[in-house]
Amino acid sequence: MTAQGQAVLRKLRGPCPMPAVEFDLAAVGYGETEMILEGTADSFLQVGQRGADGKWSARVGSTARYATRVIIRHPLEAQRCSGAFIVEWLNVSSGSDVSPDWTYLHRHIMRQGHVWAGVSAQRVGVEGGGILQGDHLKQAAPERYNALSHPGDAWAFDIFSDAGRMLRSTTGYSWPTPTYMLATGHSQSAAFLSTYINAIDPTARVYDGFLIHGWGGSGPRLDGFLTGGRGTDPERARRNLVANPAAIRNDARVPVVLLQSETDTLLMPSDRVREADSSNLRVWEIAGTAHGDSYLMSGGRDDGRLSAAALADIFAATSQPTIGALTLPEREVPINGAPQHHYVAHAALECLSRWAVGGSPPPHAPRLVHPLRQDNMGIAVGGIRTPWVEVPTATMSGAEGHALGTTRPFSDEVLHRLYPGGGEEYLIAFRTSLDSTITEGFLLEEDRTEILGLAVAALPAALRMPDNAVPLT
Repeated sequence: MTAQGQAVLRKLRGPCPMPAVEFDLAAVGYGETEMILEGTADSFLQVGQRGADGKWSARVGSTARYATRVIIRHPLEAQRCSGAFIVEWLNVSSGSDVSPDWTYLHRHIMRQGHVWAGVSAQRVGVEGGGILQGDHLKQAAPERYNALSHPGDAWAFDIFSDAGRMLRSTTGYSWPTPTYMLATGHSQSAAFLSTYINAIDPTARVYDGFLIHGWGGSGPRLDGFLTGGRGTDPERARRNLVANPAAIRNDARVPVVLLQSETDTLLMPSDRVREADSSNLRVWEIAGTAHGDSYLMSGGRDDGRLSAAALADIFAATSQPTIGALTLPEREVPINGAPQHHYVAHAALECLSRWAVGGSPPPHAPRLVHPLRQDNMGIAVGGIRTPWVEVPTATMSGAEGHALGTTRPFSDEVLHRLYPGGGEEYLIAFRTSLDSTITEGFLLEEDRTEILGLAVAALPAALRMPDNAVPLT
């Protein structure tokens, strides 16, 4: 593996053109710094069998030079820094670098004063040529990124290790060196991190914990997506992601939290990878959630200062989803608008943070019932139960509508039958369920006031309360 100190980080001048934050970071006390990471990385070869238990060994293959980028979001004042670095393996499924875990987690990251770093670990984000064709870095801003060079995904694992090593040693910037580092990745990035945990982390020993989010139960082989040389075959890439089912090893070196939506559990190739919790693994499956949802589409606007009504608009289930400047095809049924995905993700990160520095492990969570069963409201049985599924006003699902799930609002007749006392009865039941979920450890007390305000703002018209109603506390 690349020797510590062999890679270098250097700052890029001017603002980063992508990925963009949809609010003014400085207005909430954060800044953004873009860096070039360059060095020599190793590829790896499998040693022995690639067992379904994930307990793999690897040896160094060939080396290659690389130059990629790392984007860092950090408190403007060093004394606000918590000491934690949250390092995201940027996702390239769209053909360009995006940061879904920044979207889901940025409110809690900024509230705590954590530093976030997004790593362009994979070739697609830099050079293009992935499963989908997107706006990769060299295409988006050639004058800024033409000096970048990525040899291919076989080297992505060591590049991600290099990023962590160099971030640990950064001095002279607006942030102090970290006291601990957590790695995170969503969807395809979760798949790569599962391989990283199983084969690379036992000897690399760079990160203090992992948040694996939206994982389909398989991880790419160590040779990445390469078909030879530096080319990428999109069809082979697709097969590589789904054709290698394996567990996350139950003897992981450091704490791992696996955060799963309904959709993710259905993508699992077999029940055997829906593994049990172990000494360093917690699996959280959230009822009523999809792989992606309205918050993933619009949460980039959430700076932590929005009104409850504006937040309700972000979470609103839409039939015409947009992400950034991209409008997706109109849907017959609105996409999943479940707020619990975002807020449970906050709790997962907070629990992992405590666990990684020697605190108590996260709570064990009930699992979704498989084959997937639904209650009389059409909501999945089992899993982490939040107020949005225990005191529902709609059926929110990750079992249909592909990756973005569905929301089917209840009729006025159903709402009146469920809550004959109207909005007041609904909100009292919502608050009781919320407090229970906070006590269980799957939602955070810090989010309670905002969640209650959101519940009021998102009340269906049939349960709407008078403007002079007593606020929910």
